[in-house]
Amino acid sequence: MEEINIKDFFNYLKKYILIICGVVVIFVIGVFIYDKSIKKPLYTTYTTIILTKSNETQTSTTITQNDILLNQKLVETYTRIIKSKLVLDQVISETGITYTAEELGQNVAVEAYENTEMLKISVTDSDPELAASIANSIAQVFSGEVAKIYQMNNIS
Repeated sequence: MEEINIKDFFNYLKKYILIICGVVVIFVIGVFIYDKSIKKPLYTTYTTIILTKSNETQTSTTITQNDILLNQKLVETYTRIIKSKLVLDQVISETGITYTAEELGQNVAVEAYENTEMLKISVTDSDPELAASIANSIAQVFSGEVAKIYQMNNIS
């Protein structure tokens, strides 16, 4: 087995130092150009909705265990309604954006907070103000659709 002397190794590298530096500089310039010109920043904003007491006709202000269980069971259904074409088409017409319902649906995420009656609606877009507007519009349209579908107003 042949031994390698570190001095010989550095002498060998000296021959290629310009090539190595050139490649590094090219990669750094390429990353800089990509970061400043090609890559577009994305912003994510969210709104949170809370499922409240489902029956407004009751005069009592107490919330029963049944109200909580009903709202927790509706969380998955509500998640599907939020990302439905019905809701997203209304949001598109209200906000005037140029997305299709499918494209908007890819930018929308709905998350249920574990063991709660809360839903987090997140919207990702290259324009932070538009993302906020879409998230708020989704919450409003969704609230109206739930009132129509279930004949109850349990969204805050």
